[in-house]
Amino acid sequence: MLIVAVAGILLLAGVFGVLGIGGSIGHPSYRAGGVVTSSSGSLSGVMIVVDPMTQPRVIFTNSAGDFQISGLSGGYHLLEFSLSGYETTNLTLFLSSFYLDPSGNLTDLNVGMIPGNSNISWSPGYSEFPDLETFLALMYSASVLAALGGLVVLWGAYSYYHRRSIPRLVVGGMSAVITPLLPFFLGIENVYVEVLPVAVIVATLASLFGLAVLILLSFTYRGVSADYR
Repeated sequence: MLIVAVAGILLLAGVFGVLGIGGSIGHPSYRAGGVVTSSSGSLSGVMIVVDPMTQPRVIFTNSAGDFQISGLSGGYHLLEFSLSGYETTNLTLFLSSFYLDPSGNLTDLNVGMIPGNSNISWSPGYSEFPDLETFLALMYSASVLAALGGLVVLWGAYSYYHRRSIPRLVVGGMSAVITPLLPFFLGIENVYVEVLPVAVIVATLASLFGLAVLILLSFTYRGVSADYR
């Protein structure tokens, strides 16, 4: 059972590695688009400033309220929507071939604007990553940490099967329980959805193994107590 958990954890490490590699060598450019609406319907003539703080460019929604933005690089982008009589709306996006949309294109966004003072802004977000480098660093960190966790589990299994070392077995079992939770510790639970099935299998095997270890320790303790008496 523990060996199967090792295989699952190493598979988890490989998946995060693939996510990192795919995010770094994915599409050279991406597209984003959708429609801007309010309570009264779609809004035409909305000014959209793409990345206003870095390399700004401006587009406008058409008569149906639709907009399309092409040539976006991978990573974080800020879209600023403004129209007279409406609150300014800031929309954050993160574009990657392995995040949110497999094709790397977000073309069905629905951006809502609220009537009011244009100096007020609200910011719906589609990403918790400030840039592509942070995303890649977290993916590779998760991959390396999961691989190390898998090696600890393997060490515990080997030590027990060949030396009957229960303490090392417990350490390996604890690593099998904790490793699938790494994405939550790293704050990448959104990406974690992509590999959740693998993590569920690993966590289930680790839980069953943990129960088996507790039963084994219970019998061992009783045996030692009986010998002592």
